[in-house]
Amino acid sequence: MKKFLFVLFAAGMLLTAGCGPTVAEIMAMHDQDLLTNNFNSSLPYMKGLVAGDKDRSGDDTPLWLLLVANAEMLSADRDAIRAFDEAEDVILKNDKEARNYVSAMAVNDKQLKFEPGFQDRMFLSLGKATLYAAMNQKDAARTEFNRMMQYQENWLFERRKEIAASEAAMKKSLEDQRKNDAPAAVNQQSNRLKGDVRQTYNNLLNNGSIAGMILKNCNYDLRNSGDISRLKPNDYQNAYATHFCGVFRRLNGDDGVPYLRDAKNLKPASALVAADHAEADKNVPPQNDVWIYVEDGLCPIRLEVRMDLPMFLVPFAARYVKYIGIALPKQVYRSAAAGAYTVAGLPMEELENIDRLLKVEYDVYMNGAVKRELLRSLLKTASQVAPGVVRDAIDDPYVRMGCTALQLAAASYAASTTQADLRTWNVLPKRVLMQHIKRPANGVIRLTADAQALDIQVAEGNTIIVVRKVAVTSPFVVRQINFAPEKK
Repeated sequence: MKKFLFVLFAAGMLLTAGCGPTVAEIMAMHDQDLLTNNFNSSLPYMKGLVAGDKDRSGDDTPLWLLLVANAEMLSADRDAIRAFDEAEDVILKNDKEARNYVSAMAVNDKQLKFEPGFQDRMFLSLGKATLYAAMNQKDAARTEFNRMMQYQENWLFERRKEIAASEAAMKKSLEDQRKNDAPAAVNQQSNRLKGDVRQTYNNLLNNGSIAGMILKNCNYDLRNSGDISRLKPNDYQNAYATHFCGVFRRLNGDDGVPYLRDAKNLKPASALVAADHAEADKNVPPQNDVWIYVEDGLCPIRLEVRMDLPMFLVPFAARYVKYIGIALPKQVYRSAAAGAYTVAGLPMEELENIDRLLKVEYDVYMNGAVKRELLRSLLKTASQVAPGVVRDAIDDPYVRMGCTALQLAAASYAASTTQADLRTWNVLPKRVLMQHIKRPANGVIRLTADAQALDIQVAEGNTIIVVRKVAVTSPFVVRQINFAPEKK
């Protein structure tokens, strides 16, 4: 008995030896590490996931690379630029490949390679620009600012391409029909079933109770949200990125006026942004001016919401299926790191609400995701109904048993693959605040975040200060971009 217990214990040790945390556990570690800007727990595992994907072809590899780059940036690691570069290389390579929406229609959206959103790409380039500029590599920084603004310029065009690809895959899924040698009566029933799927799909899309259920659970309006033809520039363009680019170009001796004009148009109520544009437009030279940006808090995360479809709305399934459900992501908002900020005693002004911009992106994604998920659920339901239809049309007991087994397998597959895609680069700020002041004579600028305070020593000349405050418990991460005064 003792020998048996020893063997059992040894087997257990062998099974568990070398087993690291799951992906979900690594993500949980990362989210906890964010609160302190200390990534000792999660960073080695994230790097391990990247290293394990030798050719960088994994569906989630771009996300892990972005998370590694952000962790290194917050940790003041000089490798952050290299990590951002590698992430961008993989993202650009994936951009050249068509997204496999056909595969996603058969399973779920998690089958698609992770594709960073528009704001993700903006902050990727902005992060690199900030790092380069803080290291006084201004030419490299200018390149990144240019790339960032190009992403903003191309946003609508890229979204239209995605929507077209998704709709083509949905159309193909509806039209596909397996050729077989089944009896004519079976094929006739199969054709009727496909017609039922198409009609039911259209009915669900236009059903008020379905739209109400999704609005209640996901805060997404199926009938009125996510239509890119209704969007205006200030619905999706980032005033922070635009203003930052304009200020940098102005201080670097380039033409910043067009970007500051765009920022003013995006934030027409901001006296600070209007004053920056007016001074640049009149070519008033800044002297010992300081611009302070605070990237505050964390952007939303996505959680899965599972919803039951009323069976009476899917009449073709009545005799063969007991349950039909869908899974969609819900955007959940997180807290700011501080309620109020001041700099040199002046209140800071909210320049951009990143939550608002990401809600627009979420709505555009959901405009396609809801349609895909509804159709996907009906196709999976049809795959359960079809064996039942065949079973009812054939008398052979062995064939009937096989059909029942197929029906059970299809039901199990439908249940296990009904999952929402929750992948996001969830480290972007919740909002961005700004202020523009003159450098104090002693060069010390006090920044406060509620009861917390930080004194920042600023050199002579014009300066851009970028502060990241992730959470109440996290320290300030400060980077300065200094433009030394011209020698007389």
